[in-house]
Amino acid sequence: FRANDDRYSSKLIAINPPIQARFLRVNPQSYHSWIALRVEFYGCKADPCDVPLGVEDGRVTKQGMTASSMVNTYYGPWSGRLQARNHGRTRGGWVAQRNDRKQWLQVDLGT
Repeated sequence: FRANDDRYSSKLIAINPPIQARFLRVNPQSYHSWIALRVEFYGCKADPCDVPLGVEDGRVTKQGMTASSMVNTYYGPWSGRLQARNHGRTRGGWVAQRNDRKQWLQVDLGT
C-alpha cells in the first residue's frame, strides 16, 4: 500500500479482505532520508470493524512494540504510536538505525 508522503499527515489504509492476526509487522519499502513511522491499528471481534486496538492510547504496552533496529533510545519502537509527541525519553516516531528494506516495526495485539 502507499502511505503518506509527509511527516505531518495521517493516512487510513484498509486491509481488504480482513485478516486475523495477533502480531502485525510493518516493513517499509521506501523512505525519504530515514525510515520512520507512527501507527495505529483498527480491528474488531465482529462487525463493525472500526475499533482502535490500543497502540495510540497505550493499551499496547511499550514491550508489545518491537523493531528490527532503532537509531537511538529516543526513537525506539514505543515512539511509533500514532500522535506520539516529544516528551521525556520519547520522540514523535520510530526511526530505524539502518536505511534498508530489512527494517520493520512489529506490534503485539495480545490475544
